[in-house]
Amino acid sequence: MKTLFVVNPSAGRGKTKSRWDSFERLLKKRANFPFEVHFTTRSREAEAVCLQAIRSHFERVIAVGGDGTVNEIINGVLGNDVVIGILPFGTGNDLARSIGAKNSFKDLLNMLCYPRETYLNVANVNGRYFINAAGIGFDGMVANHINRHMFIKNLGALGYAFSAITVLKSFVPFEVSLNIDGRCASFSHVWMIAIGNCPFYGGGMKICPSAKYDDGLLDVCIVSNLGKITFLKLLPSVYSGRHVEKELMITTQQGKYIEITCPDSMIAHADGELIASSSLRVSMSEQLIRFLKG
Repeated sequence: MKTLFVVNPSAGRGKTKSRWDSFERLLKKRANFPFEVHFTTRSREAEAVCLQAIRSHFERVIAVGGDGTVNEIINGVLGNDVVIGILPFGTGNDLARSIGAKNSFKDLLNMLCYPRETYLNVANVNGRYFINAAGIGFDGMVANHINRHMFIKNLGALGYAFSAITVLKSFVPFEVSLNIDGRCASFSHVWMIAIGNCPFYGGGMKICPSAKYDDGLLDVCIVSNLGKITFLKLLPSVYSGRHVEKELMITTQQGKYIEITCPDSMIAHADGELIASSSLRVSMSEQLIRFLKG
């Protein structure tokens, strides 16, 4: 199958380029398919590259990097008969974790040379597609803080923890009106709302532990009615998914259409890409993505 590798050399704290160089040497020796390589140099470049790849009749596009690279590729190919794959050389690799993708060169080479496919649901938030998770509130502000400080971004999970503590100092909970498949409710003293198509985000946090990428539903996790000290104590349990057991502070629901409305503009994100808005309209797409299984 004619394959395009889209490499984000800055992913994985800048280590993706060296990992790719090593993998490519193996690929040239053992690949049983023709391939080309494109290195991205700027944001959203992968989307344009994918459109050209479709016109050039590539049958597969492989993201070499992290979740952001996958997100751009999905937004570039959705609606076309193209298979997506991932070499998880990024920092967070939450999608790879969610679908059980392997990380060794041997396993990745087998995935490419002896492909098996699965279908993944894709969601849309305010006109842009995402595959992993979206959120608004505290986590959006943390993502914004990380994106504005490259040295923090390169710290991975430690950088997330540092940014979370920094944002916590000035964070003010907010009010939300929520519509899930026509079921309306209001929440006060909200810290964040996460919407998951997959269980993981933020470098291994199991924010929506019951989310499944192929069940046609979005999982919603609402964090509210807690103080800053309690929030800090709750944060470690997100990595195991046990935070959802705190029913007085955590509300979980499912649906195909979610609308979130806030009194003021908030920072939100989708697969790490930032969105500034007072409302989010999230829906499950009818289109599926063909994805290589590890």
